[in-house]
Amino acid sequence: MAKILSIEEKILPELTDELAAELSEFETVDLLVADTKERMEEMKRNQLPGQATSKMLEAISELVTEEVPEPLIQEQIQQQVQDMAMRMAQQGMQFEQFLQATNQSMEDIVSNLREPSEQAVRTDLALRAVAVAEAIEVTESDVENEIEKCC
Repeated sequence: MAKILSIEEKILPELTDELAAELSEFETVDLLVADTKERMEEMKRNQLPGQATSKMLEAISELVTEEVPEPLIQEQIQQQVQDMAMRMAQQGMQFEQFLQATNQSMEDIVSNLREPSEQAVRTDLALRAVAVAEAIEVTESDVENEIEKCC
């Protein structure tokens, strides 16, 4: 049995021009709201290309109807685990510490990575098939140009 000691309600101050000026760089609520709306729309616009790419890759991966070879899935899972461990090490955390902190086992991690890894392998196989079918070749200079664009 639990005993309730108190009930509290958080009361927020009324959003006024004075409060907007005090808490932000804007002098009025209208300016603050307009800026917030614009930033949210900008974030949404920035997400659209990534979402379109994800949907396209998902559709392409669905073209792979063959059973995905287990060794390729295991290799992808292993790569994902290594990437996770490396990112954690860069933040000063051992992978074992992460497992303890999240109350997970290595088997849990592998199990959670299985479906996305299989999807990644399917996507890779589909893209390779498209590249072969369309005789697409990537040169060293293509790779360098893409690296310069993103970095």
